[in-house]
Amino acid sequence: MIGANEIKTLMLIPDGDLSKDSYIELMIPVAIGIINDYCGTSFDSDSLPESLKFAVAQIIQFAMNNKMGVTSESMGNYSVNYGNGTAGLPQQIKDLLTPYVIKQDFTLI
Repeated sequence: MIGANEIKTLMLIPDGDLSKDSYIELMIPVAIGIINDYCGTSFDSDSLPESLKFAVAQIIQFAMNNKMGVTSESMGNYSVNYGNGTAGLPQQIKDLLTPYVIKQDFTLI
């Protein structure tokens, strides 16, 4: 099971810094959901491969520093458009996820 302490270590957040713990705990299942949406998988915090824990940390770090899911913004009469949870993921995160993407076979009828 992946927890806030492991994510904080991967994000290089000192053990004594508790300021982001609640957010990290909240975001762990969200990040796993993003991974599942992108890859077509059904991982949970118990079945997540070790190699994807860094991807969870990277998604949380990205979400903390960016407006994740925002596909466009306007200024006049302020407007925000949101895409799915994988919209705007940086290529470095997608590269971590690529080996886990399940390719689906489609048959034309």
